Amino acid sequence: MTKISDSISLELRRELFSVSRWNDASPLDLIRKKVKGTEYTEELMEIRMMSKYELIRYIKKVNTNKAVITARKIKDNHWYRNNVDSKVKAKIELISYAYNRLHTLK
Repeated sequence: MTKISDSISLELRRELFSVSRWNDASPLDLIRKKVKGTEYTEELMEIRMMSKYELIRYIKKVNTNKAVITARKIKDNHWYRNNVDSKVKAKIELISYAYNRLHTLK
């Protein structure tokens, strides 16, 4: 006898997980989804569900990204605002959120 999860395709499982995630989302998450986009909001929701050790791993992984390292070295606000990609800015915001989340869990 096969498991139900084995008979469902990977794409369908992802879609079901995405739908169930948005059913549990707060009204603020739904607003954030419209403003910042689904990718940013889903990443934020994943960070919210991480344990301390997963948060540490996530912060280390993102901090090794070369674009993030370069963007953190920029001191000029005007140049940073105009020339750094929005995805890199979002990653830096998510690192900050994950770091603050880590300190609230301790």
